[in-house]
Amino acid sequence: MSAIEYDNGVFWISWEICLHFFDVVYLNWNPKLFLYRYNLHADWSAGQGPKKDHYNLEYNPQYKLEILNAKKPCTMWVLLSRHITEKDDFANNKEFITLHVYKTNGDRVYYPDDALINGTKINSPHYLARLNAGAGSSTYTLVVSQYEKTSTISYSIRVFCTENFKIGNIPHHYPYEFKLTGEWTAQQAGGCPNYSTHKNNPTYVLTVDPHDCSETECFVKLEAPKAFHTGFTVSPTSDQKFSKTNSGKFRNGMSVKIFKRLPAGTYHIIPSTFEPGQCGKFFFDSWLHESYQNS
Repeated sequence: MSAIEYDNGVFWISWEICLHFFDVVYLNWNPKLFLYRYNLHADWSAGQGPKKDHYNLEYNPQYKLEILNAKKPCTMWVLLSRHITEKDDFANNKEFITLHVYKTNGDRVYYPDDALINGTKINSPHYLARLNAGAGSSTYTLVVSQYEKTSTISYSIRVFCTENFKIGNIPHHYPYEFKLTGEWTAQQAGGCPNYSTHKNNPTYVLTVDPHDCSETECFVKLEAPKAFHTGFTVSPTSDQKFSKTNSGKFRNGMSVKIFKRLPAGTYHIIPSTFEPGQCGKFFFDSWLHESYQNS
């Protein structure tokens, strides 16, 4: 029977004609390459976090990925797929997605710096991240990202690995939360500690009750206009086992400090812009594992 009379789905086509009729080509791989696999499915609401994540990854979906005591160096592929249910959505795909990979202890990532794999945002429904890991245990944080979030998306993450692994969502796990809205006015915009006017900045008092615990984990965040470089200092009000510290380098839009073991006591937190005289509103948040007072 000739090929024209028998259709088994196998055909040949010249490369030139293929380019004329097809926009995208997807190739499958041998599934036997990866003995360990896992799929998860989730949604990312359009109202969750800022429209763009150039400065702040806090609200992006994040996952802890851990390779478990690999007996030899291994290969892992992580495939992010956006769910498409309408033909027009596929033909005119305006959602640019990607996946960033960070080498961490499985903690949540807040800044987009220092990614192990800094994914490129593409308007394909699929993005594949490939990484190699040595023998033993390795831990990563996966961050789903979009170029400009305009609508709620549904997606799947498929992990393929030559060694055993586990993956799970990284939630915010602090039971106590307090939010404040503040403002740098003309009288209170004192600038960073390099300036003598730094003391003019708004000051907040954080108290961890020693009757509840001797120490606790604490998360402090400052959100401000992206045009400003901002940060904050944290100082104990009494002689205790804690030295004055700060949020690190001044950053656009957001600064974060995590204290894994904050001793009980009272602290002064001073948010500031880098330069004096920069006026504007800001949001100041703190989360702790134990009860506290914030004012």
